[in-house]
Amino acid sequence: MKRTTLRRHPTRILILPTRFGLVFSGVAVLTLIGCVNYQLSLGYALTFLLLSLWMISAVHASRALSCTPVSLAVGPGGRTFAGEPVHFPVTLTTSADSEGLPITVKAAGTTLTIEIWAEGVARETLTLPSTRRGIFTLPVVRLSRPDPLGLWRAVQHVNTRSLSLVFPAPEENAPLPPEFAVGTAESFQQRALGDEDFHALRSYVRGDAPGRIAWRHAARTGRLHTKLFDAPGVRALRLSWDATATLRDPEARLSRLTAWVLHAERLGQAFDLELPGESLPPGAGPAHALRALSALALYDPEAKAHRAPVTAHIG
Repeated sequence: MKRTTLRRHPTRILILPTRFGLVFSGVAVLTLIGCVNYQLSLGYALTFLLLSLWMISAVHASRALSCTPVSLAVGPGGRTFAGEPVHFPVTLTTSADSEGLPITVKAAGTTLTIEIWAEGVARETLTLPSTRRGIFTLPVVRLSRPDPLGLWRAVQHVNTRSLSLVFPAPEENAPLPPEFAVGTAESFQQRALGDEDFHALRSYVRGDAPGRIAWRHAARTGRLHTKLFDAPGVRALRLSWDATATLRDPEARLSRLTAWVLHAERLGQAFDLELPGESLPPGAGPAHALRALSALALYDPEAKAHRAPVTAHIG
């Protein structure tokens, strides 16, 4: 989670009147004009009282974000495909001297109002639309907090630098992917984890099941290794760029490959992925599917010497 703390990373705080504050000030000015025209002594007292409240509220608004500790944490978006909304978890934390006023979080036209009280933590979800695959960067977040009377609001812009990876939209009613025989267990057991006899140890790869880690070996050496077991010969799906040659649009080809990856993940079937300039070896499981989807999301069809970072995933 990318955490942004306002007190540690201060930015300029703007004090702006609310709509109610503008109406309030307009009424005070009209009252002052009426007192001048009709020489109303008590009216002056009322007018100055209203203007005093208006100015004091501005001071309280300036303290709403500058003097009250507020921590903002924005986590990475979840698993999202192009055309679906990206959901960013938002956490706001206040300290003991918070006044318990609502905080409005706004980004890219989406507004989220969070009620948070003294020494409290509030968690909400900021939902933003996505239109295309690739790296989705959360725009600058606008925080605003009113004064107790609602005449002014303190506004602060925070750059959270939160990222999320948007995968290509899967093709609807995509044809079944082609299959190929991986061969004997010798060709696949170094990458897949079977359920039979112990075979060997290999270096730990992020996404390996905790139950497959050689914990005793790790306690002795201080390094994580994953246990491999003999597995019978299997058949895997070959998901290659050339297999989508009937489609001319590169985005359509990526959508079909995405549908095939999801199909293999649902069935728990092993598959490999071949893109121009890079290939993902055969494997199975959610971690393997995530690496394949990340490679498809970051693929650049216009790059002459493209090497997709198949192990990269943001979030």
